[in-house]
Amino acid sequence: MIWSYLIDGLLIGLIMALLTALHEGSHLLAAKVCKLRIHEVGFKMRPLPHPYVMVRWSNNRWHRRIFLYAGFASTLLLFLISWSFGFMGWSILMLAFGFQMLIETNPFYSDFTFFMVQERVENRYDPRAYSRAHKNFLFSRDWYIQFLLWTGMIIFVWKVYSVSF
Repeated sequence: MIWSYLIDGLLIGLIMALLTALHEGSHLLAAKVCKLRIHEVGFKMRPLPHPYVMVRWSNNRWHRRIFLYAGFASTLLLFLISWSFGFMGWSILMLAFGFQMLIETNPFYSDFTFFMVQERVENRYDPRAYSRAHKNFLFSRDWYIQFLLWTGMIIFVWKVYSVSF
């Protein structure tokens, strides 16, 4: 019995690693399509362990949106394709997608948060401007809206988990 849970956990972790690679690859593709200069691709440990793609921001608002939302859009598209072909009957795949989407949309540190923060930055050349904008975003009206939607996703994933296992 315990081996079954261990194998399930390892499979969920493997699927999430593949989804993360797809997510970051989508950011790279979006950067190329939008002709954004890619500075760095890597893995950081702070504030939370995460892979990243660092680009030079465009003055074009749509290019910034496309770049930031490309990762989540690819995960959502793969989820919809998997669901339409009936792969979501496999509860481990559904849980992996659920956990991945929770990570990708969290209101503390996600692409959605980055978009909201960078829209509030007044001087893009001031290195402290982003941290000030992030502090101003946390617990704002927009943050609470994102937090409530994210909480709804947590409840949904929990219900899927409790029905599946």
